Amino acid sequence: MSSTITKTSATVNLYGDDKELRVVNNKRTYNFSMIGRLKMLESQFEEKDCLEAMGTMSKPVMNLFLEIKRKMHWQTNMSKLDPPNGNTEMSSRSRAYSKLRKMDIVRRVGVRMYMVNPEYIVPGSKYIGGIVENWNNLK
Repeated sequence: MSSTITKTSATVNLYGDDKELRVVNNKRTYNFSMIGRLKMLESQFEEKDCLEAMGTMSKPVMNLFLEIKRKMHWQTNMSKLDPPNGNTEMSSRSRAYSKLRKMDIVRRVGVRMYMVNPEYIVPGSKYIGGIVENWNNLK
């Protein structure tokens, strides 16, 4: 989650005096994504449940998913990972990715670039159209 502080200010001249009142409003805005719908007991649809999927993951798969999530850009649902530290980490990452791919949670976009399924981690409504389109083009 990232945050930005937005400053807005206004100058108001009261009653035509030379005295002016300056109002400054500091507003912190947060940019975040949320996890997808949770499966309910009487659900009518086959929904993808992020928490349920995470519960079935092995430790290496969970570690890769969390690393991708931590480095994920909230406007694109994509993340670029650092290079692996040696062959063991590279092969562990590769096996973990193949399991995430099979679960349809993550897809590889490029070298060390991954995209998270927008049904599991839902982006802001302003960006969801482009993200879903990009996700569907990766099939």
